[in-house]
Amino acid sequence: MKNFKIVLVMLPFLCLSCSEEMADQMDGTQSVNYGARGATEASNPANPYDSAGRIHDEILEALEDYGFKGHSVAGIAHIVDSTVAMHPEIGSAQSPFPMSERVHEITALANGSTSLGDMVEASTLRAEAKASTLELGYSLQLMGDDSYDDIWLAITSYEAGVLASSAFNTREKETMLTASSVVRYSVCRKKRKDKDWETSVSIAAAVSGEQESIFSRIKMAVAVTLCRENGIPK
Repeated sequence: MKNFKIVLVMLPFLCLSCSEEMADQMDGTQSVNYGARGATEASNPANPYDSAGRIHDEILEALEDYGFKGHSVAGIAHIVDSTVAMHPEIGSAQSPFPMSERVHEITALANGSTSLGDMVEASTLRAEAKASTLELGYSLQLMGDDSYDDIWLAITSYEAGVLASSAFNTREKETMLTASSVVRYSVCRKKRKDKDWETSVSIAAAVSGEQESIFSRIKMAVAVTLCRENGIPK
């Protein structure tokens, strides 16, 4: 089975408290043309936070051919900040928190010392939302050898259930749907490139700092993903 670490992709978004204004900003974010890469396979227009996963994927694609050999965590953080600054369509205007100030957090998350259970328990989600998030993460871990169509269907079915449920408040839905969007795009990226399942890493990054924008959380997720994929820190 592939190394399907889906859990960490979800973690950065568990404490996300995205405002309606921020959601509107995300909906208006210009999209890069995915036609040549086939990344539209990942989209789910029914999820109002679908652009979170798209932006996460866009940053990683912009850095696809960058050589990270010999870089430190601080170097990766600087590269992510610089890349976003050069691509205003990604949403740099809404990302005032530099990753250079979060090297310690990126390092801790890249080391894989944080579990999904720990992050969910520490989040602001209520009991039912925590249970639902854990169920998604653990069920996807069992689907590492499944086709992307099956994984996409599982995630979008989860999203439909979250949207329809009266058990979750607005903030919880924002958090859960943002995390699921990033997971959906991350898995699609890994399937396209036939890479091992290091998708879990991205999530842990955006848990801390509720005052931060969703774009800062996405950058954190990207930085952790890049560190994990390139074996940084050693």
